[in-house]
Amino acid sequence: MKLTLLFSLLLSTSLFSQEKKYEFDEVHTYQMFINDSLVKPIHYLINSKNKNYHASAYQAKDSVFKYCINFVVHGKLHSYSTVKRALFYKAETFNIGDLFHKTATCERNKTHCIRKVNDTIINNKVYNHYTIRHKKLKREKRKKLSAAHFITEKSNTVNDSFWYCDFQKETIPKGRIYIAYFENKHKKGSKTKKYIFQNFTKQKRNILRDKQIRTRSSILHPGVIN
Repeated sequence: MKLTLLFSLLLSTSLFSQEKKYEFDEVHTYQMFINDSLVKPIHYLINSKNKNYHASAYQAKDSVFKYCINFVVHGKLHSYSTVKRALFYKAETFNIGDLFHKTATCERNKTHCIRKVNDTIINNKVYNHYTIRHKKLKREKRKKLSAAHFITEKSNTVNDSFWYCDFQKETIPKGRIYIAYFENKHKKGSKTKKYIFQNFTKQKRNILRDKQIRTRSSILHPGVIN
């Protein structure tokens, strides 16, 4: 789907009435590595007051001049679009049209759980260490299932709950995620995907979609964050 850019100065009241608007006020940037090799930076667009949706933007595989935008309404819809890299940094509002994929309700919270393990020390600083693994570790090993790890800052506030969108709010670890990585020690040759926090900025962004949408059935894998 080709992404249409609309600058906010050109948006009329009548246009807004025919479209649904999602607002963002924060951008979290992570560097993504696969097996310790840098792949690309990823920008997460977040609404700090509404954790029901988020978007991520990253360089397309087929062009250094193009960005992909993955917009997710947790447990309901997701959409993939593209935009010129330069325009992504200039535009405040993006129109992603009417084509969406239905996201199957994730039931990982029924089969997996969040565990707190021993703290991690990085550059003389102590971080919390949480994992998301199958409740039955023997089954995890037998089925060669992956595990997720989250290294978080010591904090009493929840900053990055979009990473745990398929778990209940009261079970979500607190503290900004400094490192997140996904590995499978049970499957030979599997790759480890790692995200390392780079920076955080306050930015106003908007995503518009048509109120009347077309949908296709699809499953957004719970291990895929971006």
